[in-house]
Amino acid sequence: MTNSSTVAPSKWKRLGYQFGMAVAMAIVSLIGHTAMVSRAAGTLDFAPAIAAIPGMIIIVAMVMVALILKMLIPLPMPAIAYCVLLAFLFTIPNFIPGSAFITDALNKVNFMALCTPVTACVGLSAAKDLPQLKKAGLPLLVVTAMTIVGSFLGSAIIADIVLHLTGAL
Repeated sequence: MTNSSTVAPSKWKRLGYQFGMAVAMAIVSLIGHTAMVSRAAGTLDFAPAIAAIPGMIIIVAMVMVALILKMLIPLPMPAIAYCVLLAFLFTIPNFIPGSAFITDALNKVNFMALCTPVTACVGLSAAKDLPQLKKAGLPLLVVTAMTIVGSFLGSAIIADIVLHLTGAL
């Protein structure tokens, strides 16, 4: 005879993980669909968007597998690291069967079309922390502005140096 108080929490915990994973998969799938729609709407041409469907399915599948790996592997590593690792392994030429197909399919995806749904998710994430952002106030705004300006100027300086070294300018 088992004690129901000890069995129930693990059952509910497992159910919670499954529900959380289902919600995460639904969100990833929705972002993939939104990226495809924004790709088609941005060009008013459905042919490139239709050609990019296999690549977007591969991206969504890699993200889902990365989320599962993050849950199963007890390392303090973010899910994006698993995504990068999977993408790296699956696109090495002749490393796995079909790597050429995966690379070709991913090359057809317009990654700028992914900016719209990702930026929307970042905005929603920041909006939920709005009271904390208001408490941080001006110092956070100054640090953020300096970070953005420094990042932009650093990138521009590096690009200028590389373009001069290669003779493009």
